[in-house]
Amino acid sequence: AVQAVRGASGVDAWVVPLSIGAASRVALFILAVVFVAWRPGASGPSRPASEPSLVSSFMKWDASWYGEIARNGYSWKGPGRQSTYAFFPAYPLLARVVSWGLGGDVQTAMFLVSNVAFFVYLLYLFRICCLDFDRDTAERSVLYVALFPLAYFLSAGYTEALFLALATGTLYHARRGQWWLAVGLGSVATLTRLAGIALALSLAWEWHAQKRRRAAALGILLLPAALGCFMLFSWANTGDPLAFATLQAAWHRRTVGLGEALTFAIRAFDVIPFWHYYRPLLVLDLASIVASLALLLYSFRRMTPSYWLYSLPLYLLSTLTLCLGAGEVPTAATGRYLMTLFPNFILLGDLGRRKPINYSILFLFAILGAPLALNFFAGVWTE
Repeated sequence: AVQAVRGASGVDAWVVPLSIGAASRVALFILAVVFVAWRPGASGPSRPASEPSLVSSFMKWDASWYGEIARNGYSWKGPGRQSTYAFFPAYPLLARVVSWGLGGDVQTAMFLVSNVAFFVYLLYLFRICCLDFDRDTAERSVLYVALFPLAYFLSAGYTEALFLALATGTLYHARRGQWWLAVGLGSVATLTRLAGIALALSLAWEWHAQKRRRAAALGILLLPAALGCFMLFSWANTGDPLAFATLQAAWHRRTVGLGEALTFAIRAFDVIPFWHYYRPLLVLDLASIVASLALLLYSFRRMTPSYWLYSLPLYLLSTLTLCLGAGEVPTAATGRYLMTLFPNFILLGDLGRRKPINYSILFLFAILGAPLALNFFAGVWTE
């Protein structure tokens, strides 16, 4: 079907990413439904008390915090205690709005928001890739995203899908000269995740490269202004404008230097028993860190600066914030955070023009994806 529409002007820019996205979600949803039917009595620390379903299979761990915000707004439990103020507002607010049309069903609303955002992300990724590369590269990039071992998070009650849709949309419209649309999407991205502030660097470069007017430069200030609004909201209700950062300590997360990060990661191999399933997760995290760094360095030569100006701060933020609780994987969630470096998937699509590399990526992603997804559906921590 994809080959049949290739050559029709603009058609494959819609058909290719939507076809790949739909096929990947159907396969993932079948896996989830079969798992729920196979283990109807399964329970886990994050499994909801209600009867398991397709939607509840994707509502694990942090999804409960976003669901709480969507239902009841923010609540403060005091300094040093886990609180909803550690989470940014755009995703739960959008889920709340969508839930009004679903009879107040917040879980289904979160599921819909994430999956719609996933498809929007693929559409933007395909289009932004075509600005610098051919359409075969764009197709491979979208395919790698859809098959990525942690791609189930793009359908779960997490912010990754929404953030990536907004981030790719921001850079796509900025590069097309559609400045105010880019600034608007970037502002919402900043209210989705702290990492969104990195988009201001990319927009600043595009403003300089395009020799935009001064008004466009002022528009970039809307991104830090959006972050400032959330900080003022947190300050008014908690007394701490940086609550989203300071509360990370309640989850045993702390920002460290590069040397200290490497030391903690290496020492974890001595602390985590050889037979414990945390050990392969640590290996996967370290592999993601190394591979992402290699692709980031490659992007300095292969891509326009607006891409690596986005990726570099996100890479540092993802790899230098560790989980240092007793018995925990220090690199916890690092692989999921690094998934937001969408330029890396464009570079993989470019490298995948060589068949051995393409087949290796597809095989590796396919063999890792299913067991990680099944663990997630079972309520077992994966990232």
